Amino acid sequence: MFKKILIGLIIFFLLAKTATAADYTIDNFKSVIEINQDTSIIVTETIEANFKIPKHGIFRYVPEIYSVRGKTLKTRMKYLSVTDESGKKINFTTSMFNQSVEAKIGDADKTLTGKQTYVIKYQVKDVLQRYADYDELYWNVTGHEWDTTIAKAAAEVISPYAKILKRQDYTEPEMTIVVALDKNSELIWPTKIETAIKTTTDNFGYPLALVPLFIMTIFWWKKGRDKRYLTDNLYVKDHPTKTVPLFEHKFLPSVYSPIDNVTAGEAGIIIDQKMDTKDLIAEILELGRLGFLTIKREEKKKFLGKEAEYILTKKNKETGQLRDYQKYLLEKLFINKEEVKLSELKNKFYLYLEEFRKKTYQHLSDEKIFDGNPQKVTGKWTGIYAAIMAVIFLPLLINASITLNYIPVAIYILGIFPAALIIKNMPARTAWGYSLYRQIEGLKWFLGKGKWREEISEKNLFLGEMLPLAVALGVVNKLAKDMKDLGVPPPNYCQGFVATSWARDFNAFSMQGAVAVTSSPSGVKWTGSASWSGHSGFSSGGGGGGGFGGGGGGSW
Repeated sequence: MFKKILIGLIIFFLLAKTATAADYTIDNFKSVIEINQDTSIIVTETIEANFKIPKHGIFRYVPEIYSVRGKTLKTRMKYLSVTDESGKKINFTTSMFNQSVEAKIGDADKTLTGKQTYVIKYQVKDVLQRYADYDELYWNVTGHEWDTTIAKAAAEVISPYAKILKRQDYTEPEMTIVVALDKNSELIWPTKIETAIKTTTDNFGYPLALVPLFIMTIFWWKKGRDKRYLTDNLYVKDHPTKTVPLFEHKFLPSVYSPIDNVTAGEAGIIIDQKMDTKDLIAEILELGRLGFLTIKREEKKKFLGKEAEYILTKKNKETGQLRDYQKYLLEKLFINKEEVKLSELKNKFYLYLEEFRKKTYQHLSDEKIFDGNPQKVTGKWTGIYAAIMAVIFLPLLINASITLNYIPVAIYILGIFPAALIIKNMPARTAWGYSLYRQIEGLKWFLGKGKWREEISEKNLFLGEMLPLAVALGVVNKLAKDMKDLGVPPPNYCQGFVATSWARDFNAFSMQGAVAVTSSPSGVKWTGSASWSGHSGFSSGGGGGGGFGGGGGGSW
């Protein structure tokens, strides 16, 4: 049944098109193109139509907006007059039709039959193009979008201000001409300033697409840059401050030990301005280092091989020294329990992640490390950016639909990625926070290079303090390798870990821990038609349909 309906519709539209084409024909189409001294052209088209049934007249549309070499070009096309063969004026109205300007010619209260002649005169600017050896007019004379046949077509080019060097005509699928003009001419071309202004106005979609990113960059420049103390001493507070220069050469401080009053998780947030899973795992280890829990590794047999299980055991210790978020973490790890397997936290602990993150961010804000709560700052600027994007979207889409140039839309979408990076960096560090950031960077570098091995003698005592920091800063593998090479056993809060396979055991704990604390039942993880190539008509390989002009028409 469906096939029969489809075949019927196809036959209907084919018959309708044939019937429309039979309503009238164009017996002759003659175009005279005159090149003016200001490089505009005047086109005079004489169209001889033959109406087989009563018609009010014809309509003619010519593209005004083009895509040339990846840019939008508006040619400011304007209809000047429509007459019959004797020069008598014929009524017409104009309107935009997609990228074209349409002239609807004739009277609504009057019909005509038989042969009718329409002389259409219009002006087009900016269609002459410049090349190294010649200037060029590349003009589609008839266009292919007519709803009838054109029996005969011809074109004449008049160029009183520039010598015609050569001309090439194409007749399929529509008539197109290419004319090369001598560069040594009397033509007066627009100045570079005029061209630049026009290019900008024609292509306002490009700057419009960049507006959201530009505004966010300005906001970051004003609100998102870190402060620093005027002194280069990173270990002092309450000195005069200034904004960190954009290209300031930063020296790397020599830091070999944990930073006073900064936990491992806080160090991870300070260095990259966000909390991620490794910062949470680092805080669990921090609780172990401070003596509030132990981590025990046990192996259990499987059908094939063995699998490690990690057991957290809570120690009976007063929590008064802990930060608010650390107390919350300790409480939610052990809900009415003294011991919990890491695997038991799956699909349960995720419920507390958001609150833990809020409390951690709030502590950093209260300590004046960031200029405001990083989570709230990021949320605020995300909302502002979304609002700017929404305002820009509609005019950008309208521009694309008119010009059929969708490159600005692509730029608009791609701008989301650098904007996201800007928003991530909007939480500005205070001068004290920036001092801590520089110290943490120095510690990360020395840990990653293993330099502390050469500088610190108390290696055995040092490991327990450095392990949580190494996790937060992403250099735990290097630390573990150094520990293995030195034969240093894991710290006492990591029980059952083997010195000879230190890195493997600890990586397994980190991976299982990340899965356990972020897994949820749902699997959600904690984590964001006129177009021309712009080539010369002589180098395009021939064939009609290229260049400016074209369009089509019909009867009504």
